[in-house]
Amino acid sequence: MKSGGVWLAAVVLLCSGFVFAAHGDSSLSGEWSVTATIEPGPFSLDLSTSLDLTYAIGEWSFSAETSFSTAAWKSQSFEASGTLGAIELESSLGFSPSSVKFKRWSNDVDLDLDPISLSASFDVAPNYISLDLSGSGEVDDVSVDVDLEFRSRGGCDLLFDELEVTVDFPLFCEYGGSAAVAVEDDGFDELSFSVDDVELCGMPALTYDIDLIFELDAKTVKLRPSFDFGDPVCVDLYIEVQTPTQTTFSSLDIYGIKFEAELGAVEFEAISYLDGKHKLNGKYWEMYRLAINEDGCCGEAAAELKAYFLEGGIGLFDLGLFEGTFSLDLGESITIQSSIAWDIKAGVLEELAVGFSVTW
Repeated sequence: MKSGGVWLAAVVLLCSGFVFAAHGDSSLSGEWSVTATIEPGPFSLDLSTSLDLTYAIGEWSFSAETSFSTAAWKSQSFEASGTLGAIELESSLGFSPSSVKFKRWSNDVDLDLDPISLSASFDVAPNYISLDLSGSGEVDDVSVDVDLEFRSRGGCDLLFDELEVTVDFPLFCEYGGSAAVAVEDDGFDELSFSVDDVELCGMPALTYDIDLIFELDAKTVKLRPSFDFGDPVCVDLYIEVQTPTQTTFSSLDIYGIKFEAELGAVEFEAISYLDGKHKLNGKYWEMYRLAINEDGCCGEAAAELKAYFLEGGIGLFDLGLFEGTFSLDLGESITIQSSIAWDIKAGVLEELAVGFSVTW
């Protein structure tokens, strides 16, 4: 009965869109896409398709998204959003048709009464309910944020989970400070005071975030150093500060470098991690990316190539993974897409996909 009620609600939501669409200034838009994905080892062919429809009626929109794969009806979702004066409303329903299960019902309400903003979020999922209430306001240079959270714990009863109040205010020397108090379901959690971007040691590029935290049985002072060299044109350095104590730093370690360049429709990017700890995709120390966006014969054409490199590999240049994507617009409504992923170290073509999408 519960699942039947949820499905009925979804049908009512969708039918409401049709009703409004028939009475008023309305428009219909959508996108239909089809993708064929080949995985060679072991060989498998998956055909997937999705259909997105959106009905816009004045300040409101109603949408439905349906997705199928070769094996099953993968997902179904409905969404409605709009405004009623100063109130913004949004609601969405998600289902898993293949397993005949309700996934999630999410609702958001926002009210803007300048200088005060109020919002509420209510989510329902199997064996889970949550309610979040928040408000914020600002007078002169002082702002206040309040967040109140309720959660269920395996049932339908909403229980208090956390309350947090934060106040931001100006300080001396153009610094900004904040104070926050947090209370959880088992009582007082902490009271904290923070000042950000404090310049020390006569080095404008070196700043500290300072936190003073009071808990029931402890007081903690935290100094978090950071570097800011401005907005680099082409090169960015990844720097880690070594702090043997809370009040001193012993060295600066450059553990990575990123280079970016753009020439017309061509973009180039290179990232290298030098410390052996940071990795791309979990195992590669270096990546090169080449992207091209250009007008083709019938519309925009885009291609992106990525090459990932292993550290200490045995192949040519230690090349470990190659990825590529390509898309071509055929007029204003049709787009052709393709992608490839080749694990060079394992000698396996992980994925080859070809598809198209139609929008209106």
